[in-house]
Amino acid sequence: MAYRGFDNLPDAIVSVLPLDAQELFLLASEKASAAYAEPEARPGSSSPEEFAHRVAWILINLLYERGEDGHWRERKPAHETIVASDGNVRWLQVA
Repeated sequence: MAYRGFDNLPDAIVSVLPLDAQELFLLASEKASAAYAEPEARPGSSSPEEFAHRVAWILINLLYERGEDGHWRERKPAHETIVASDGNVRWLQVA
């Protein structure tokens, strides 16, 4: 569901996500809710809020991983993005 500020985030999110992840969750939820407001813009029969909630969790799962204690931590990147002076994006494998 699209949330209107940190005060509206459920305890299930606040209690396990670090603050920066909460910010990303909130932003992704708001953007997805607006982008997929029209039924034809989103797959299936889910509401804009349900779809936005799923999109936000997908983002969190891409950037964070759940620890054994149930709290989420930022994932260690498998690569580093480098933008060259010619504007091309290159990937550098992180050892």
